[in-house]
Amino acid sequence: MNRIKNNYIFIFYLIIYAFLLIKIYLYKDSILEGWDESIYAQLGVEFTKKIDFILYYNGEAWLEKPFLIGWITGIIHYFSAYNIILMRSFFALIGTINLYFIWKITKNMLNYSTESHKDFVSLLSPIFILTTYLFLERSTTVNTDIILVFGLLGYYLYKEKFLVRLVFLCIAVWSKSLLGFLPLILDIILNFKESIYKKSMLKIFTLFFVPSLWYIYGYFRFGNQFVQKHFIEQIFSRSSTVLESHSGKWWFYLDYFIKTSPVATALLAVTLIYALITQFKSNMKINFDLRKASPILAGLVFLILISVSQSKLEWYLLPTIFLVSPIISITWGNANKYTVLILATVFGLLGISAILVTPLYSRNSPDNIELTKVAKCISSQPQKNTILYQNTQNIKEYTSINNSGGSISSTFRYGGNPAFIYYSKKEKVEFIYNNSSNVFDKNTVVVTPNDRKLDISKLDLITGCSTQNYRIYTAN
Repeated sequence: MNRIKNNYIFIFYLIIYAFLLIKIYLYKDSILEGWDESIYAQLGVEFTKKIDFILYYNGEAWLEKPFLIGWITGIIHYFSAYNIILMRSFFALIGTINLYFIWKITKNMLNYSTESHKDFVSLLSPIFILTTYLFLERSTTVNTDIILVFGLLGYYLYKEKFLVRLVFLCIAVWSKSLLGFLPLILDIILNFKESIYKKSMLKIFTLFFVPSLWYIYGYFRFGNQFVQKHFIEQIFSRSSTVLESHSGKWWFYLDYFIKTSPVATALLAVTLIYALITQFKSNMKINFDLRKASPILAGLVFLILISVSQSKLEWYLLPTIFLVSPIISITWGNANKYTVLILATVFGLLGISAILVTPLYSRNSPDNIELTKVAKCISSQPQKNTILYQNTQNIKEYTSINNSGGSISSTFRYGGNPAFIYYSKKEKVEFIYNNSSNVFDKNTVVVTPNDRKLDISKLDLITGCSTQNYRIYTAN
């Protein structure tokens, strides 16, 4: 019994990881989720064929993000090809480690005489995160957001160890590009007087230079094309323009949080009410080290940046949820220990049980699911390449986005279904939006939607792979 009591923190995180693995197994038959997971998985497949600091997708250089995500999925693919469960399990592990990191960071902020009290109160922060839908989704799918958070939290947790901090900064930058530099920039601003000393300047230069080696490499390889596709399109354009219909008001993220995470919203509301009550009691003091609260500031700055950005995607909120979560523990720090015990027990159990009972909402349309079945079927065909004609709905979306000016060079390179390339296992997939005739060779599989009239007189039907809305052919 004493052993369990002394190791309850470890057991707590072990249970979380076990439940995440069960969740992943329950969804073992689900296809790659949405665009991002499909893209990152395919980047890993092509990394095993061409090891490089520049990733490749569908046989062409992929300059949207740095290399780290492709290396991670590529290494997993190398040891266990096309194993989605193993790939997702790795991200579940990172998500669980992130919860541990934020617990340690929160504990370092609190000023209490007993370690046991700090240990327990600090658990409220990871419990809050655990009750959010976004944590569940990002910890059970392949994504860059959970890796970015890993880098940011590691940077703050090991801030006094220069080399370790540098490693985590590289992880943050090489997963999500310039956003990874945010904690370093804030540190320089907050400690400006210390930063101007020669010794500090050398460390700052190193912290900027080492992660930036990827940008230097990319520019020397691709020149202005790298600048255009990575910096201008993926960073500047996404911040200043509504791209691919990803729009929303300034309260977009608050609205998303409340709708998808009712338990976390309830905990936040109770915490806010308690904070207001304690303000009227002069004997209640918040005991935390303000000098160690820079993660909270980073989370608030991050929230401001994504709120003013014109293009909005719900998963951008994940770093803010992690970084501001210590506020929960700080607020309840001086509460009665039994109050904290009840709060942690109730919301902890709700959070852990939510892992299993909360359904994961699929971002895949019925058309994408059908095309994935087609892709799996043609993967056994000997042809190395595929031509996929887009259906009428995708062409309408293509025309609408183009006319609105909300597209960039990468918008239509995925054909509305990135998972198709991954599951088809072909060397090259060409997505066709127009009715132009093509010269088909015998090394190509042709996929055509039934809602378009195309010249298929020179093609042979593959009956076994055809579905309700698609027909599959080969050149005769």
